[in-house]
Amino acid sequence: MSSQRLTRIIRFTSTGKFITQWGRLGSGPSQFRNPHALAFDSRGRLFVADRVNARIQIFDQNGKYLTEYRQFGSPSGLYIESGDKLYAVDYNTEGRKGVWIGSARTGQATGFIPDNEAGEGIAVSADGTMYGATPGGITRFVPKNRKGS
Repeated sequence: MSSQRLTRIIRFTSTGKFITQWGRLGSGPSQFRNPHALAFDSRGRLFVADRVNARIQIFDQNGKYLTEYRQFGSPSGLYIESGDKLYAVDYNTEGRKGVWIGSARTGQATGFIPDNEAGEGIAVSADGTMYGATPGGITRFVPKNRKGS
């Protein structure tokens, strides 16, 4: 498999028609080292977990580079809930594996939940329960204000 296939974002219509693509191997803007996860915020901006480069790159939907966030470790999984609360799974940063929580709007990291089994993906239910895809299965993080097992 060529490195080009591992370092680009491809956009299609809902019926599968090719629209555009962007990205190449590297560490500069619009360059990737195996983009790992995608998520959209409330403004329609595309967040790309660029794990090996230890950042989240942000684009408009036509591939125009807007900015990047480097304060969420080496993200392999992303989730953005209503209100643009951002969750980023940090799988690679030694000593800091876990889930970063912050703002998709500002890029401010506001919390960190350490988890040595932090994995590849994350989802959050309406009641705030986080589910992390880990190498060994699924980890569930129940909010403190909610009882349950």
